[in-house]
Amino acid sequence: MQSFNIGDKVRLVHGTEDGIVTNFLGNNLIEVEIEDGFTIPILASELVKISKIESKTINSTPSKPLINTTESAPISKKGVYLAFIEESKNIFSIVLINNTDLTILAALDSKSDQGLNLIYANKLESKNLTHFKNYSLDKISEWTGIYTRIMVCGQYNLEIKEPIVKFIKIKISDFNDVKVELPMDLGNGYLFPLDHEKPKINLVE
Repeated sequence: MQSFNIGDKVRLVHGTEDGIVTNFLGNNLIEVEIEDGFTIPILASELVKISKIESKTINSTPSKPLINTTESAPISKKGVYLAFIEESKNIFSIVLINNTDLTILAALDSKSDQGLNLIYANKLESKNLTHFKNYSLDKISEWTGIYTRIMVCGQYNLEIKEPIVKFIKIKISDFNDVKVELPMDLGNGYLFPLDHEKPKINLVE
């Protein structure tokens, strides 16, 4: 069965409606946001992902200062993640993933007994990702967690909201869990959502 992630653009198999995956409800039900912010539960088997090429075609409009969202394709507003990918034994690459249609500003600090250390502060465009430098598991084990601040840049006529502040607790035991399939074809790894609660994601043995 096809796997989905928060922020994926989808279409009904037996219909013409497009929408955005916003939550996982269990029993193979997925919450999808359609027009005007309405959400409906749909069986995963009744959904297909909209390809990246088609998605770009749908969203292509003449250059305007602001886009009228009532006349464009659904906008994915959730889907920011922090991923840990094991590059080699006990060596992990940390990746910030923006699987939304919005440009974000992000700042991340690792927290340890020595205090806070800035590891990332920059803008990240929509449907994009950035790799931090690789860290050893021993180094990561020195951290008690990572503070994250995510703010959406003004666009699509959306109201600018307060930054989303979250503290991701880092436990070495997390890296003994089963890996999950990562968004944006990154393979398998450990995934921490930054702008929503942790969804139920297909596990990869």
